[in-house]
Amino acid sequence: MLSLKTSVSATALALAFLSAQGVAAETLNTPRLSSADNFRDIAGTTTAYSTARNGVMRQGVFYRSNALTLSDADLATVNTLGISDVYDLRTPGEVATAPDRVPTGASYTNVNLMGNASVHFNPTTADEARAFMQDGERAYVNNSDMRGRLAGMLNDMAAADGASLFHCTAGKDRTGWTAAVLQSLAGVSDADIMTNYLATNDYTADRVAATMAYLNATNPAYAEIMGPVMGVEASYLQAGLDEVASQYGTMQNYLTEGLGLSQETIYVLRGKMVRYSI
Repeated sequence: MLSLKTSVSATALALAFLSAQGVAAETLNTPRLSSADNFRDIAGTTTAYSTARNGVMRQGVFYRSNALTLSDADLATVNTLGISDVYDLRTPGEVATAPDRVPTGASYTNVNLMGNASVHFNPTTADEARAFMQDGERAYVNNSDMRGRLAGMLNDMAAADGASLFHCTAGKDRTGWTAAVLQSLAGVSDADIMTNYLATNDYTADRVAATMAYLNATNPAYAEIMGPVMGVEASYLQAGLDEVASQYGTMQNYLTEGLGLSQETIYVLRGKMVRYSI
């Protein structure tokens, strides 16, 4: 379990203030990594997203990714991004199988978002696989252990002085939910949040196509079942968002009641992510 910072740092509070001074939308310059193909900035894909209250997402604050099994060249690139904190959402078993290469000077925390959840993945049809994926998104809302671990990480992120990077194995499910929560907190529109979630399919297209080609050649029946698991579908994230609406009414209530975040933490996270027009 992660060791939480006890308070929001002075630097983080300063960033929150400075980010409210207002700028126009900007083109993003996030690098593409060959050894971590789902690495990207949650601010957007090509251009920073607009937010509520005439805001614009600020790049270089929160990065999302799949496992950081980085090549030397990609690690050198990541080392230029000012990342101070890495949050690994994987289980200890996943970590042992493929340890991260952490950016120089960055603090590493294994959050293990799944916690003690018991996962039994044995679908026999593609529809059962889709149902499994949808249930996984709902669990981030209705599982108290997962909520506690996510809350701890968000509190840590608010206190971080530099950029933060969070990831799981594929960078699409645990990571996708975390990104959606942060973007919603920032005031990104529902449509842009979904577009960003689905962008995984574009970023990982070559790797997934190669995997599916192999499965289709060796075990077509299994390939059909696994197809829905290899990428993401709108119904997956929507299942989690619908669970928020069902259990808490609004994302704000999920943040404060479900995750137990203070209003100060919410303001600091929003201030880090968003620049507002004057």
